[in-house]
Amino acid sequence: MSPAAAIIPLPGAGIAAALDRGEMFTELAALLSGEEITFRPDGSPSVWSLRPAERGPLRAKPGVQGIRRAGTLRAGGGRDVARVIAVYLPYRIPDERALRSLHMTSAPLGAVLAPLGATRQSLGAMVIASGEIAVRARGLLSIGGVPVALAEEQVLRSFAIAS
Repeated sequence: MSPAAAIIPLPGAGIAAALDRGEMFTELAALLSGEEITFRPDGSPSVWSLRPAERGPLRAKPGVQGIRRAGTLRAGGGRDVARVIAVYLPYRIPDERALRSLHMTSAPLGAVLAPLGATRQSLGAMVIASGEIAVRARGLLSIGGVPVALAEEQVLRSFAIAS
């Protein structure tokens, strides 16, 4: 057997590669599961003072605050897909309906921003060899070239294996 034939890809390798290419995770999860993806919040969205590691990619000045949204993405059948944390800058999102949706519905961030032309720039994605998490990824979401949100996904191994 050749050395290449002995390599077995880790669960989530394809997901990490897609996220590194800039795929929106919500769309990718819906495609892989064949189900609608919803967001289950861990509490209410909260005002968040941006940390230096968040201000840089968002091109925000010290003192700028955003909205932090944390929770779980879930497939339509009730299966958990990923834990997510996002920080978005509401004053940069040019659509009042989208902002209401982020505050008051179970719509995932990517699903709300995609119709506004949002794109994702990967800030890194890595496959985790063991444990509950298969992929950790971070991305910058922009609308018209303007950074509007940072998103971090921890894709569950149970989802990565089944996908």
